Amino acid sequence: MEDVKSYELKKPYSFTKAEVRRRVIECALRVGDLKEATKHLDMKIKTCRAIGATNGEFTLKPGSYEVKLNDEFTKYFCGGVDDNPTATLRQLKERIKKDFAGTSISNTSIVRLLDGHHYLVKKLTVQPAERNSETVMVKLAEYTEAVC
Repeated sequence: MEDVKSYELKKPYSFTKAEVRRRVIECALRVGDLKEATKHLDMKIKTCRAIGATNGEFTLKPGSYEVKLNDEFTKYFCGGVDDNPTATLRQLKERIKKDFAGTSISNTSIVRLLDGHHYLVKKLTVQPAERNSETVMVKLAEYTEAVC
C-alpha cells in the first residue's frame, strides 16, 4: 500500500473534504496550535478537533475552552440571586439571556456557580392560603377520627 498521509484518510460518514483537512493540518503545523488554526481558518472548533484527532498530532488541551462565567458575570449573578432568592433556574436562565446577550448557560452550570458561592438550590412549593385555614383543619381532624 502506498504511503498515504493521515489528512487524506477519511472516516465513514465524514463530510469534510480532503482539501479542507490538508489546510487545517498545514495551518496547525505552521501556527503550532490547533485552536489558533481554527480562528485563522474561521472553522468550528469541533471540526478542527476531529481532523486533529485523525491526524494524531494535534489535539486540544483539556481546559482550553473560553470561560463564559467571568468575575463580572458571577458578581452580577450572585447579586441577582440575593435580590430574588425564590427565583427558579428557568427564571435565572432567562435573566442571563436578557442581560448578557449572546451568553447561553445550562442549568447545571447555574447550579455549579451557585454551589461554588455557597448557595443552596432547593425545590420550592407554594402553599395555598387555604391549606392551613380553620375549615380545612376541622375537616382534617374529622377525617383522622373517622379513619383511626
